[in-house]
Amino acid sequence: MGLTNVQKTYGLDSKNMGIMPRQYWVKITVDFDSSYPTGGEALALPNESVVEAIHLRGGSYHYEYDSVNAKIKAFDMKQAPALTGATGGAAANGALVDQTVVVTASDGASPGAAALKSDVDARLETIADNMNELIAALFTKTEVASTTDLSGETGIEFLVLVDQI
Repeated sequence: MGLTNVQKTYGLDSKNMGIMPRQYWVKITVDFDSSYPTGGEALALPNESVVEAIHLRGGSYHYEYDSVNAKIKAFDMKQAPALTGATGGAAANGALVDQTVVVTASDGASPGAAALKSDVDARLETIADNMNELIAALFTKTEVASTTDLSGETGIEFLVLVDQI
């Protein structure tokens, strides 16, 4: 069957948000049908090649775009079994690294903007890694079974990066 009722919405500045001159972002709204196929629903737009798609909102499932196969996959997110300190990683143990930003130069003077930015960037990357580890520890992600009826999943919004053909 496939995705139905695919509606594109172009923002006023959608052409200005492009990464490359022929690429730009569009928002699409899709409705799923009554029989989810193995591996996901194919996503194709007329006269445009889909580069990436990001699930914005809507639906009771977690959606991801598989760029290798050009399909939207639906996942059921379940809470993982209770975590113990012996089996979990740093995030599961509650041992997340303290990311308080305190930067001072060795002479006690304020550091330069570049040093501060570098330190903040490194700490934000560590926080992102910790959050990904925590999410992976707390939830399991399972693709919905083939032939699952997703016809109740309507008005699902995605932000899609397209390359004009």
